[in-house]
Amino acid sequence: MHRWNLISLSAALLIVVTIPLAVVKFGLRQAELEKNFHAVLQAAFTKMDLVTRQEFDVQQGVLVRTRAKLEELEKQVAELTEKNKQLTKAKYVAITDNAEQLQVVVYRTAPDEELEPDQQRVVCKVPVFDFPGGGNGAGSNSLVGFRNSIIAQNTADYLFDWETGTLTTPGRPGMARIDIAPNGRGCTKVWTNEEVHTNMAPKLSTRNGLIYDQDRKYDATNDVYAVYWVALDFRTGKIVWEKLAGTLDASGPATFDNIWPAIGFGPNGALYGTNIGGVTMIRDQP
Repeated sequence: MHRWNLISLSAALLIVVTIPLAVVKFGLRQAELEKNFHAVLQAAFTKMDLVTRQEFDVQQGVLVRTRAKLEELEKQVAELTEKNKQLTKAKYVAITDNAEQLQVVVYRTAPDEELEPDQQRVVCKVPVFDFPGGGNGAGSNSLVGFRNSIIAQNTADYLFDWETGTLTTPGRPGMARIDIAPNGRGCTKVWTNEEVHTNMAPKLSTRNGLIYDQDRKYDATNDVYAVYWVALDFRTGKIVWEKLAGTLDASGPATFDNIWPAIGFGPNGALYGTNIGGVTMIRDQP
């Protein structure tokens, strides 16, 4: 026959210990009883998958860091959501069309019932790159928009041979800025740059007012193309500075030729560009 003793360790832990009466009758010493009791407790704790205090502190630290990252992600999502709301509230949307001479076309985004009686859906159609050497114009990349200003880039007649990795036709030059009138009654072509040849999508820094891109220049004497980092003044369209990125033989692999992805701004203040042969980077010297 056995006697059952219940030992309550906490509200969430209850361990049942069985001590045979025969053990008591034989008069085991107190130390032996305590040893047996501890062994029973140890076996019970092992089955409970408990952790040490050190392991608990480590896991708690991981949880705190994970929560901080989650809160940061939630903040970023909220910011993106707010930007999306602002975008959907935009008054205009701009595209380049497929007219014989490329045009920047601006539309109003308001529903038909919200347009004023004398307002049309189309705000303006502005021909771009219609200068000698600009060709018919083409816009393979997205427009750059800032407030009521639009930056368009000419990518007409560019042809790259993907089988040989060579530049077949370098394309036409041209970048232009078009502004929507403050009252929404038409648009104005502010400036046209007839020098820059590029397929890399430009990027505007609203902090310093510079438009960054890469320019492709042909050196007829050496039959090579020189690719430059270039910065244009947003106000005037004039080149502020340029820096050589690399060269490529006109008939050889177009390693340094620029391609469509946009210029990237790094957290270290550097500019990154995607070229046929890889990625190029430039930044100010400290």
